[in-house]
Amino acid sequence: MSNQYSWMIDNIDIPKVWNTAIIFPILLTALTIYSVPKYYKTMHVGRVFPIAIAMFIVAFILYIAILWLFYTISKNITETNKIEEKNHILEIHNSQYKNLQHYMEETSKLRHDFKHSIHMMNILANEGNIDEIKKHLSLYEEKLNIQSPKKYCFQSSINALLNYYNNIANNENIKTNWKINIPKDILISDFDLCNLLGNICDNAIRGSNSEENEKYFNLKVDFLNNRLYIVSSNNFDGYIEKENNKYISTKKVKSGVGIFSMESVAEKYNGIAEIINNDNKFMVNVMLNNIKNK
Repeated sequence: MSNQYSWMIDNIDIPKVWNTAIIFPILLTALTIYSVPKYYKTMHVGRVFPIAIAMFIVAFILYIAILWLFYTISKNITETNKIEEKNHILEIHNSQYKNLQHYMEETSKLRHDFKHSIHMMNILANEGNIDEIKKHLSLYEEKLNIQSPKKYCFQSSINALLNYYNNIANNENIKTNWKINIPKDILISDFDLCNLLGNICDNAIRGSNSEENEKYFNLKVDFLNNRLYIVSSNNFDGYIEKENNKYISTKKVKSGVGIFSMESVAEKYNGIAEIINNDNKFMVNVMLNNIKNK
């Protein structure tokens, strides 16, 4: 039980969970105090003593069973959240794969039609029909306006994730200014990095809801002296919810799991995750330590 609950302390940082768990030891303590006899001779009356022993054994077994059930449910919830995060990352990869496939198909069509366009414009040039040439070039330029996936770094999974959130930001009219420098041989798993950056991007885009000023999302990722630094900032409407001096989500389901997940990744790599804000600016600073190259 000590080992299992040590895991829970390290991995679950949701106050409501622990507020619920504390009910059971309080009840057992109250039962124990209430059951203490005023006079020891009472224990020798009839079957009071064996009944008391049986009662405490049953209460203790029930208490252990409840604690084990509580641990099992917490473990399943944690594993479910991890599976959902992995599925979300897979969905992002699938979305970017489709976008890349669409881009390749469209550019393939343009390359195929290019020789026909050259032949037609050559005929129009010989005829001196400049207006038709300009019209055709204008139409061809519109077809060329296909946004290709950006390459932010060497890791394909990170590129897929950043392209996914960049498209969302563009659709939400959020101005992005991203500078990404992640070494190819960095010793951090793609899943942890996707988890960290995904939560940062998701929180920043959801939080960029300022109506008075132009919405923006700045993100800088840099590698220096065996440390990975991530600095994110975005403007927001100034509305923040906190509980016990910790930020909680403003979504309908206010779990705060995303912020806790960022802190867990930072702790895993001996780093820190700092979340601060002023009146209209929300900032996330993350440092991952001892990320040595191979």
